[in-house]
Amino acid sequence: MTCGPRVERFERAFAEFVGSRFAVCVNSGSSANLLLTAALGLQPMDKVLVPVLTWPTTVAPVIQLGLRPVWVDARADTFQMDVEEANEEMDRSARAIWVAHLMGNAVELDALELPKGTFLLEDCCESFGTRYNGKHVGTFGLAGTFSFFMTHQLMTGEGGMIVTDDEALAKRLRSMRSHGWDRTGKEAFAFPELGFNFRPTELTGAWGEQQLKAWPEAHLTRRERASEMGGINGVESMELTAGVDPSWFAWPVRSKRRSEIMAALSCAGVEARPLLGGSLLKHPAFAPFGRMADYPIAAMLGRETFYWPLHQGMSEKDTAHIRSVVENA
Repeated sequence: MTCGPRVERFERAFAEFVGSRFAVCVNSGSSANLLLTAALGLQPMDKVLVPVLTWPTTVAPVIQLGLRPVWVDARADTFQMDVEEANEEMDRSARAIWVAHLMGNAVELDALELPKGTFLLEDCCESFGTRYNGKHVGTFGLAGTFSFFMTHQLMTGEGGMIVTDDEALAKRLRSMRSHGWDRTGKEAFAFPELGFNFRPTELTGAWGEQQLKAWPEAHLTRRERASEMGGINGVESMELTAGVDPSWFAWPVRSKRRSEIMAALSCAGVEARPLLGGSLLKHPAFAPFGRMADYPIAAMLGRETFYWPLHQGMSEKDTAHIRSVVENA
């Protein structure tokens, strides 16, 4: 069954947790990004600012819907979108900006100069539980999106959520996640606009409710493991944006010896991954829409950054093992 009472309970609990009026559950975080972008009603080639360092599904909907991506480089210290550069690119022709809060950190939203009428959209798929200046990420702009993939902070196997304070937008999102179906009128089958089939199952709702209840203990354990990761010789850890109370997705670091360290971790039974595949513009799907050379920080981070696990299933012994492997690589 899809979109039943368990999903509705999960939506209400999630909205209360993050501090938004409405939450709309969908079948994945990627679907959440596509659905939200489509629901804005933008016109072909409208200008949308996007981060060049992020997971592909932050930006793919902009391209898939015929909009014009305007790329923004990353910061070398926090690995987040460079807000100063975003402000330089921002003007009244920018219809929206997608920011992505990466690795449990957050973009410096207070420094963002948003023109009137430009939508702020927050991809929080890696940052459930993160707060910026006391507010949960995803609640600063028009809407925020979340992912519940099995490796994320809140896990339902697959699943996603969109949060917003805009009642009309929430109503449209609910319709468009189910084929554009309008069930409020006299006709049983009325489809006033195009939509998708992004409906979540009742299992997503059930697991989501359970995960929310378990989150305080899980978050505490993640913080303990993070406190043990600091100061590892041979790597530079991601710096937190000022004002961030993080919810660690993993432990992201930089090193010019990335290949050797990742190989040592692999031999020791610890999986490590490059940070999000690096600059999106190095990949064939995105290369036609910009030049990687124009965004040197993202390119550099793509060469040097990587991350290893940090989650509530780990022990102090696990973090000590990782430290030893990295420092002796």
